[in-house]
Amino acid sequence: ELGRAPFSGCTSVKEFSVAAGSTTFTTQDGVLFSADMSQLFCYPAAKAGSSYVIPAEVSVIKDMAMNGCRALTDISVEEGSVLRIVEGTALSTTPWLNNATDDFVLLGTCLVEYKGSDSEVTIPDGVTSITHQAFFRSRDLTRLTMPDSVIHIGEGAFYAKSNLTWDAITFSANLATIGDRTFSGCSGLSGVPFA
Repeated sequence: ELGRAPFSGCTSVKEFSVAAGSTTFTTQDGVLFSADMSQLFCYPAAKAGSSYVIPAEVSVIKDMAMNGCRALTDISVEEGSVLRIVEGTALSTTPWLNNATDDFVLLGTCLVEYKGSDSEVTIPDGVTSITHQAFFRSRDLTRLTMPDSVIHIGEGAFYAKSNLTWDAITFSANLATIGDRTFSGCSGLSGVPFA
């Protein structure tokens, strides 16, 4: 098991390699994955190229996996992708995310960031995951509607949204996991709305 951001600051790494026969990790095109390819651990910060297609088998992109990858202007997922969770700040320093202009920045079915300015937001149908601090720019959020496709809300996704109240949030009927501190700093919320 790798800890959080084990290669943070390693800006000269061009590729990773794994010993033959490893049952824990593997690489594909120099990118480090779990042996079964379900988790993307680290994309080399100095890897050549400005685009990357995440393999279909990847269901989780680990926290800070693409941290420091300042050449990545185009990130997408392979057809048939099972990506469901983008942890922490996995993509936060990439030009792909920083230069995105859509209100809803999606990677596959994961909502990576909401960049719109509406105070009442309806998340698009088909979104399965709301990632870490996805709404950090949305300071005036007062109402939120989630489709039933959402199964995961990441850590701090709605941090410090003081204008939100429980009756202004429509949760997905299929929500399975909520990250730590998802509603931390939301002073308009009290108690727990789940039975």
